[in-house]
Amino acid sequence: ARATALASGSSKLRRLLSEDGIHPLPCCHDALSAKLIHNAGFEATFLSGFTTSAAKIAQPDCGLITPSEMLDQARAVTEAVPEL
Repeated sequence: ARATALASGSSKLRRLLSEDGIHPLPCCHDALSAKLIHNAGFEATFLSGFTTSAAKIAQPDCGLITPSEMLDQARAVTEAVPEL
């Protein structure tokens, strides 16, 4: 199921980027912010190291968040809003 979700997500992003126009992509930092972005009508979002670090430990992105913590955050976002 996860592979299918990833494939459909990447296909959706490719389609979106191939369309003419400007496509705002607000940055999420956790599952709740991703749900809010989705509920506001945006077609996509992204997760950044800075926003994850700021939300989790109130520190800048300077290597304090581990790759596994980033992966956990990305999983939480994609599980909360698979449509994004």
